[in-house]
Amino acid sequence: MVDGVNQMIRSVCSAPPVWTRGLIAALLVGCGGSADTMQPDAAPPRPASIEVSPATVALSALGDTVRLHAEVRDQDGRRMESIAVSWTSNDLTVATVNETGLVAAEGNGAATVTATTGSASGSVTVSVVQVADTVMVTPPTTTLVAGGSVRLLAEARDANGQVVAGAEFMWSSNDTAVAIVDDSGLVLGLAEGTTTVRAFSGRAFGSAEVSVATNPDRAALVALYEATGGDSWARRGNWLSAAPLAAWEGVRVDGTGRVRLLALPENHLRGPLPAELGNLITLEVLILNHNELTGPIPPELENLTRLDSLGLWGSALTGQIPPGLGGLKELRHLSLGFNELTGGIPPELGNLGNLEILHLSANKLTGAIPRELGNLVNLRKLNLQGNGLTGAIPPELGNLRALEEMWLSFNGLTGAIPSQLGNLANLKILNPQFNELTGPIPADLGNLASLEELNLLANALDGPIPPELGNLRRLRRLNLQINQLTGPIPQELGHVDSLERLTLGGNALHGRIPPGLGNLSRLEWLDLHTNALTGPVPPELGNLAGLKGLGLGWNSLTGPIPPELANLSRLEWLNLERSGLSGTVPSWLGDLSDLELLNLGTNPLMGSVPPELGSLARLERLYLFESVLAGPLPAAFLELPRILTFWWHDNTGEPPLCVPEAAAWTNWLAGFEWRGARCSSSGRGTGSDDSVGYPVRPSSLRLQVCSSAPAQGDLFQAVSCSPKGPITMAACLDDGSVLRADIRIERGTLSASAVHREEGGRTAGWDWLMVEQDKLRQMNAQSCPKNRDE
Repeated sequence: MVDGVNQMIRSVCSAPPVWTRGLIAALLVGCGGSADTMQPDAAPPRPASIEVSPATVALSALGDTVRLHAEVRDQDGRRMESIAVSWTSNDLTVATVNETGLVAAEGNGAATVTATTGSASGSVTVSVVQVADTVMVTPPTTTLVAGGSVRLLAEARDANGQVVAGAEFMWSSNDTAVAIVDDSGLVLGLAEGTTTVRAFSGRAFGSAEVSVATNPDRAALVALYEATGGDSWARRGNWLSAAPLAAWEGVRVDGTGRVRLLALPENHLRGPLPAELGNLITLEVLILNHNELTGPIPPELENLTRLDSLGLWGSALTGQIPPGLGGLKELRHLSLGFNELTGGIPPELGNLGNLEILHLSANKLTGAIPRELGNLVNLRKLNLQGNGLTGAIPPELGNLRALEEMWLSFNGLTGAIPSQLGNLANLKILNPQFNELTGPIPADLGNLASLEELNLLANALDGPIPPELGNLRRLRRLNLQINQLTGPIPQELGHVDSLERLTLGGNALHGRIPPGLGNLSRLEWLDLHTNALTGPVPPELGNLAGLKGLGLGWNSLTGPIPPELANLSRLEWLNLERSGLSGTVPSWLGDLSDLELLNLGTNPLMGSVPPELGSLARLERLYLFESVLAGPLPAAFLELPRILTFWWHDNTGEPPLCVPEAAAWTNWLAGFEWRGARCSSSGRGTGSDDSVGYPVRPSSLRLQVCSSAPAQGDLFQAVSCSPKGPITMAACLDDGSVLRADIRIERGTLSASAVHREEGGRTAGWDWLMVEQDKLRQMNAQSCPKNRDE
């Protein structure tokens, strides 16, 4: 029986687990046991861990791949076969993985790749570090000049041809006598020759051939040095030396060593400009202002197609402006002023579409202003003053919408002011003074909302002052002097509260002075002289607290000098000559402590001169002539420390105004120019009112008369020794005529009036007198004799 049981047990043990458990339970019941007392089986196997291989992954090129394997084990550590896993990467920019575990390198960095089944997972770190396999240097060949530089670029690629981002390179030159290279790949040419420049990244490298040539710009600079007396330049550091051109004074080069800037202003360059300057084909800036250059502007400059700024201002260049300059499309600044250029303004300059500044002033240019200049849509400043230009102002200039300044003064322009100029919304300065313009002032100028200065001095304009000028709320200076304007002064001018200078003298304006001018709180200068104004001086002018100059002379005003003018505490210049004002000389004038000129001559003023005028410590010129003033001059006048001119002649008071004969007065009079009567012991005037005196000092110049063949451009000054005559400027013109101007010197500044040309003793017309310091050297200084009347 035992053998039978053993055989049964062996059968049970070899039976499948499910029915084995049932059979055992039946045996236990049969033996008096219970199925409930049977012990349970061990848990079924399940995935508990995953091992990924290979354990480390390093890829050296983008696009490289590697196959990962996942081994799944159960809870008892036994390998489980045919268990499916899913694959993931935590950074797809570094590495991707597909469903079979194939990993691909996408970018430099590290990513974790994980295999997962159920709750079990395993992972591996994938590192991607590109390694340069090849290096390419660009450009592969290059040429530069000695002293020039060029930056080479290197690019590394891995074994799959992908760019190695952030690759670092070591640079070298195999001939450092020819060129050197820094850590960034910047190559500096040193001497003529060829060298190989290499860039290394790890074991990979690439190369470029670099040739260094002699700088072609050197010859052009040497030509300039030799043509303009370089040995006498004020500054010439490193010129003609072996140093790179970048080290030469006033020279700047571009990255290739070619000259891009040549600036030698005020450097005593003397002589002609060489044609070789046209070989500086990379030049962007050429500034040679304020030198002593002569001869023509080389037409070869038209080769400088990169030129941005050309400045030849203030020399003695002659000839015509080369039309070829109109082909310099990049030009923004063209300044040729204060030379002796002749001929017309080339219409080709109208092709300079980028031009912002055109400065041709103070030359000898003739002809009309080309209408083509109206094409310069980017022009901001136009300066043509001081030439011999004729004809009308082209209406096309009204197209210059970017224009801020227009200077046309001191020419021979004729015709009307074009109304189209009212379109220039950005215009700040309009100055065509000293021309022969006719017709009315266009009301359209009232549209110039940005205008700050309007100067129409010394033309032949007629008609009324447009009230529309009252719309110019930014206007600071308005000068309409010496024209033929008629009508009243528009009260609308009192609305332009930005005005600082208002000069309307030398016209035929009539009516009363508008009281509204007293609202111009910023006004510093008000000059209404030589008109036909009537009525009293408005007391409102006393509100002009900042006024420094007031001129109301040569009018037909009435009444006394208003006491409100005592509020003008900053007044320096008060001219009421021949204004028609009556009454007495106010004592409060002595409180105007800044006063330097006081002219009350030729008025029906009467009474004595107030001693308070002796308090005017800054007074230099005093005119009390041709009035009804009486009595001796107050002793307080002996305290005037700065008096230069004092006229008190031809007074008809009782007794007439005179200066005492005492020695103190005689000594006082010896210090300045004077004209008037001296007092007798009785206090009455003695001697002629033509008694005059001058200081003995070489402060005046004698008139030099033009010969029959005057030297061109010669300019002479004369100061008349007669107190009746003004200072006269005379210029011998090229055509043999004489240009004369009456001049007053106020505080060191020349002011001219009655400028005219004389031909055979008759006035031929208005013209311009240019005072140039270098042309005044020909004058001979001479003293006027004391007490001489010529």
